[in-house]
Amino acid sequence: METKLSSAVLLLIVLLLLPSITTAHRLNHELSLAISALRYHGYSLFPNAVTESDLLSSQNFSALTFFSPPDSLLYSPNSDSLFRFVSPFRFPTSRIRILSYYGTCLKTLLPHHHLFIQRREVLLNGTVLDSVTVDGMRLSLPDLFVGSSIVVHGLDQILESKVLPIDKLVAAYLSSWTKTSLLRPKNRTNLRDIEIMENGVYWDHGKVEVWNL
Repeated sequence: METKLSSAVLLLIVLLLLPSITTAHRLNHELSLAISALRYHGYSLFPNAVTESDLLSSQNFSALTFFSPPDSLLYSPNSDSLFRFVSPFRFPTSRIRILSYYGTCLKTLLPHHHLFIQRREVLLNGTVLDSVTVDGMRLSLPDLFVGSSIVVHGLDQILESKVLPIDKLVAAYLSSWTKTSLLRPKNRTNLRDIEIMENGVYWDHGKVEVWNL
């Protein structure tokens, strides 16, 4: 009787742990593929920092998004320089592009630091390009790697840029959307008026109006 009871308890424990074991295995597998993809595209210091940090062993994550800066901007890779470019949520390019139209801050693994995603005109080799920037760096290789839990984007150097007028940024997109609700801040000139939204996203109400889609 005791043997059967012990076996049943052991089976229950295994079943309870199985989802976390499966998630951890998937994350480790995808992280290995993501690191290989970064190195293949010429990023060396950032994937090295990921490998040396033993990131997945320090915390439990269900998803991660990496924004890899070029080697020239990582003078001394360490945990802080790594964590400031990693978000504990999954942000593929399709979502990044939508968020960039509003000027959005994404939560990162570095406490009190957020990545500012913005749609800007950037000057590159004498040509003005409409681009997404991450903390002033152009998103040059979007969806460099996309897995079910991990997404990696490649960044370029800091560029000379200017902010596009908000009406030009969203006009084409809002024309096909249904206006269900418009969030209006009490004071639109107050740049500190930031509302925390779900999934690590912050809307800056002091800069733009936010549409509920």
